[in-house]
Amino acid sequence: MTNFVSKVLAAGGSIHPLIIPHNLGTHGTGLFNPSVYKDGKDLWVNVRHCQYTIYHAEKGKYEHQWGPLCYLCPEDDLTLTTTNWMCKLKDDLSIDKMYKVDFSKLNSKPIWEFVGLEDCRLFRWDGKLYLCGVRRDTTPNGQGRMELSEIEMINGVMTEVSRYRIP
Repeated sequence: MTNFVSKVLAAGGSIHPLIIPHNLGTHGTGLFNPSVYKDGKDLWVNVRHCQYTIYHAEKGKYEHQWGPLCYLCPEDDLTLTTTNWMCKLKDDLSIDKMYKVDFSKLNSKPIWEFVGLEDCRLFRWDGKLYLCGVRRDTTPNGQGRMELSEIEMINGVMTEVSRYRIP
């Protein structure tokens, strides 16, 4: 059975790493789940960063003492916190510019340990740029709900300017 990546590579596709530098606050932890969007002539990608490392034991080999799937967090913060990075790509698909999305204007104090807007998809609707993802830090049991976060560039900062939680 051939996986999707193998098929893409066989058809002439290529793989391009999207790395947010360690000194910008990623500290070598997880970058994953990109969402690519072509906005006119520009190609943008939202890259999810989590402040933890996922340890997964494939096929039951080398399991961790806490099971086959573990979230390894920094010792001083056991939350599973997500940040999002908007990256403008060059024609060769390398990163031209990167902006950490600022959600602080509309955030409230988290009441669950999964913090931030997870697994975002990037799109434009009625001329406005949005990230749509799931947020679980607003309920005491971590119930996830999709949210639409409108984002704009304000004084060189990619900023969330409105938020709608889908019931």
